[in-house]
Amino acid sequence: MRRKNNGVYINFEGRGEGQRDKRKICAAVLSIVAIVLLLAFYFLYKHTTSHVYIKEASEDARVYEEIYKSTDLDLEKFNKADEKFKMKIDDASFIKAQAEYFMPVEPKEKLDKNFSKSYKKNFEEEYLFNGDAKLIPLKLLKALSRNEIRLMKAEILARHGYEFKTKEFADYFSGKSWYIVDEHYNSTFLSSTEAQNIKFIMEYEKILDRK
Repeated sequence: MRRKNNGVYINFEGRGEGQRDKRKICAAVLSIVAIVLLLAFYFLYKHTTSHVYIKEASEDARVYEEIYKSTDLDLEKFNKADEKFKMKIDDASFIKAQAEYFMPVEPKEKLDKNFSKSYKKNFEEEYLFNGDAKLIPLKLLKALSRNEIRLMKAEILARHGYEFKTKEFADYFSGKSWYIVDEHYNSTFLSSTEAQNIKFIMEYEKILDRK
């Protein structure tokens, strides 16, 4: 189709096709970028330790709540535990700090030797900390992610064979050689230290929830 304009013929056929091609190319590039970003996000989602906030199953939450209601905190003892905890903790040294903190007091040379031989295996592969024997320092909780805090709390129950309904915890502890489900589990199995540790963690979680 031609239109005459002051003696000049202008060809409108095919006009805009180049622009449409450019738009298609831009759309294709944006789609590829979006896919790459989604894949990157998925990778981070699957391979980072704190990417997902683990939601406890209602059955597990009820067990914790029963312990919480029946336990009195001795905050003075927790304060003392916090004062004694002098170690600097970061993501890389957390487990080692745990092992050293909960080991018996020994000369540094012997401490390092013990750590490399036995405690390293126990704390890196088996346990997070001695929740049945020591009160949890607040400094320690502040250094952890929400998931690590919940896992630490769950470990106290796992020591007594509690069967978790929260899938992440059930999967985690099923890989531990010491974990055996006890169908007769009862919260009365917990020591005073263990019960207080659970309540202390729950109090700290409530503070986090309010932030």
